[in-house]
Amino acid sequence: SSGDLIVNPFFSRRIGLTPSGTPQTINYGGKVTGQLGRQDVGFLHVRTGEDNGIVGEEFTVGRVRRRVLAQSYVGGIYTRRDPHGNVASTRQTAGADFRLATSRFRGNQNLEATGYFLHADNPSGADGNSFGMTAGMPNDLWNIQMAARQVDVGFDPAIGFVTRRGYRRYQPSVEYGPRPRGSKIVRRYAFGTGLDVQTDVQNELLSRSLDVKLLDVQFQSQD
Repeated sequence: SSGDLIVNPFFSRRIGLTPSGTPQTINYGGKVTGQLGRQDVGFLHVRTGEDNGIVGEEFTVGRVRRRVLAQSYVGGIYTRRDPHGNVASTRQTAGADFRLATSRFRGNQNLEATGYFLHADNPSGADGNSFGMTAGMPNDLWNIQMAARQVDVGFDPAIGFVTRRGYRRYQPSVEYGPRPRGSKIVRRYAFGTGLDVQTDVQNELLSRSLDVKLLDVQFQSQD
């Protein structure tokens, strides 16, 4: 997620509800989570039943994440929503993500990058993708970040949700936070700025905002 614009390929509260939000009867379900070597794995399957004319569905979710290096991983996710007796209405979402990070950049600096790609198919033929990447140096003195994301108009994850579709978003930011030596009153000052630019998928500008932090003071009392 980023601010109030959320991209979530799996949201467990969608299970047991129709797309319009009507509760469904849950017949049975099972979940398995654990580790296999350097892999973190999770599997979930739930079957709902027919209730007052509401068609039952099969909900399936699989997640694998492999830990690499000391602070990094690569992973994948798959979800499927299958109405009973209506294969043509089956919806699937698949994707991959990664995090590459180190706390030893130039000796003792943090450096990290994260990214994801998701594809959601739709029985209506309006398939869609969402992808994004964030790179930054989140350190105490300098915190530099750059994030970018796209969500297609047709992106609709089978067992997830998005708060908005059909946009691209760019968010660069930088903060400088010196700590005064020997001060018994002030722990840290902070100065920063951040830009938030949103366009549609044809790069037509939708909104642009600039945030400037002229001065932030953190006292030794934590105020």
